[in-house]
Amino acid sequence: MASSNNELKPAMDFTDVELFTSLRYDPLLENHDVDATNSTSTNNNNPSNPKEKSPFYLLQYHHDRILEAAAHLHWPLVQETLPTLPSFEEKIVKDMQAKNISPAPTKVRFAINQHGKFTISYMPLPPVPITTLFPPHLPHPSPSPPHQTFENVYIDTHPSPTSPATTYKTTHRTVYDNACARFAAVLPSSFGGEVLIWDAEGEVLEGTYTSVYFWRGGRWVTPPVATGPEVWKGHKGTSRRWALERGICGEEVVGRESVGEGEVVWLSNGARGFWTGRVVASELGGEGELAV
Repeated sequence: MASSNNELKPAMDFTDVELFTSLRYDPLLENHDVDATNSTSTNNNNPSNPKEKSPFYLLQYHHDRILEAAAHLHWPLVQETLPTLPSFEEKIVKDMQAKNISPAPTKVRFAINQHGKFTISYMPLPPVPITTLFPPHLPHPSPSPPHQTFENVYIDTHPSPTSPATTYKTTHRTVYDNACARFAAVLPSSFGGEVLIWDAEGEVLEGTYTSVYFWRGGRWVTPPVATGPEVWKGHKGTSRRWALERGICGEEVVGRESVGEGEVVWLSNGARGFWTGRVVASELGGEGELAV
């Protein structure tokens, strides 16, 4: 039976909400052998299964996540607007051409409402090597690896309610905005710094804009996105799905209390790929200072 934290009382109103996904456009991807899902091809010599190169990172998974959310919300016009993967890619490509987006790494934010009306916006991204997007594995954690930088990772000070808006990616971002607001004094205005949210059961869900991976029992694990019907957890992230399907990590419940100061974690999302973080603080003091 679902806990009170997960019961929809009252049901959320998605009337003015949009579904959205943020993906990476990167010409680098066209120079590497990838299949239609932008995963590393394992069938390079089979002419009946030609590789389909795309400059969009994990494009299939982004398309899937939008259609899955639309099906849950009973938004048929979204499915009619984006019936196939090529139709999804074509809409982005045409918009980029119309707006003269330069052929450089770019974050593409695609949002669509229940009427099938969509908007696309763009933001420059720093270049990364292909192994950041498609790591063959996640290295074991090391407290002081040479020449490695870590993103600061904070544990939220309050539990967050879960709902379809924390499992499906929508513009209803109150949970994530509130978590970031509690750490406004230490979070930079752009990339660099993440807050991990957790629910009333004390289980870590995800970051405010990333999936998170913990070293547990000799392997990397990521929190589950659902534990039963109508029991909502974190987002079904695209890079998270990629890592799970390739055995790079497993799923496991991670309690907030098990996350230690200084712990090394991996973070990922569909725009930046995979990178490391370190838990540097667990709560804020009364004057907004970090209490460690």
